[in-house]
Order: sequence, then structure tokens, then C-alpha cells
Amino acid sequence: MKYRIIEFKKITLVALTLLVSGLFAIISPSLTTHAASASLSSSSSSVSAGSTVTFTVNVSGAENVTSAAVVVSYGNKLELVSGEWLKSGLADFNSSTKQGALAFTSAGSMNGNLFRVTLRAKSYDVSAQSVSINVIIRNGATTIYSQTVSSNVKIVCGSHSYGNWSAVEGKR
Repeated sequence: MKYRIIEFKKITLVALTLLVSGLFAIISPSLTTHAASASLSSSSSSVSAGSTVTFTVNVSGAENVTSAAVVVSYGNKLELVSGEWLKSGLADFNSSTKQGALAFTSAGSMNGNLFRVTLRAKSYDVSAQSVSINVIIRNGATTIYSQTVSSNVKIVCGSHSYGNWSAVEGKR
């Protein structure tokens, strides 16, 4: 009788351990944080009025997912020239809304250079112009990653002529 009670306790303990381990295995993927990160690089830290500058979004550490979206915003001294996805898939970028979407027919990688936007400097400004891109990565309807990456660009004067004197970006 005593042997059966001890054996029953062992079996119960093993069963509960397996149950808790199984529940943890089911729940833990939803509790993990995704190590994905995004960065924004520019072709230049300054641009002359009338010239263009390009910004590229790079993603690293993202799991394979089904879609991505971007929302682009920038200072009022800049204007949108183009936006393009650097990954293959069902891609669109709407210049008027400054929003874009990329979808895969099956889960794919968003890692590496993901999106590029080209902006034109409209006119000189003493303050730097901010450029921000909100990057959203989804698996189906579930948002896996959402971050806004930002950078600044200075708009400098091209050149000025004053009779026999001229200055190009502060040099004579």
C-alpha cells in the first residue's frame, strides 16, 4: 500500500512537470521579445537647395514575416521625389499619402535594405530637417515590430555671387 502511494506521487509529479513544461512551451513564444531593429542611413548629412538626398531603411534580426508597411514624414523644406521597396513582393508606395506596403505570398525575410526614399531640398534652411520613417512588420494581422527611425539633413546654400565676389558654401 505504501509503495503504491509513493508510486502514485511520482507519476503525478512527472505528469504535472510535463504539463507545466508543455504550457510554458506554448505560452513562451508569445512572451519573447523580438530582436528586430531598424536603422535609417542617408546618402549625405547635407544637401544643396534643389538637390536630392536618399534615405535607406535597413532591418536586422527580424523573423520571416508576411508583410511590411512604411509611413514617411519629413520637414517642410523637403519634397518627396520617390519611394521604393528594395525587397521583391507585392509592393506599393503611394506618393500622395507617403505610405507604402509590401506583402509576400508566403513568409519572407525583411532583413537587409528594405525601403528607400529620395527627397529634394526645396530651399535653404538654417535648421536641420528631420526625416522619419515608421517601419511596421507583420505576420498576418499580428504586428511583430513597429519602430520609427529618424535622421536629420541640413539644407545648405549652393552658391552666391556679389559682383566680382562669389561664395560657394561659405568658401571664397
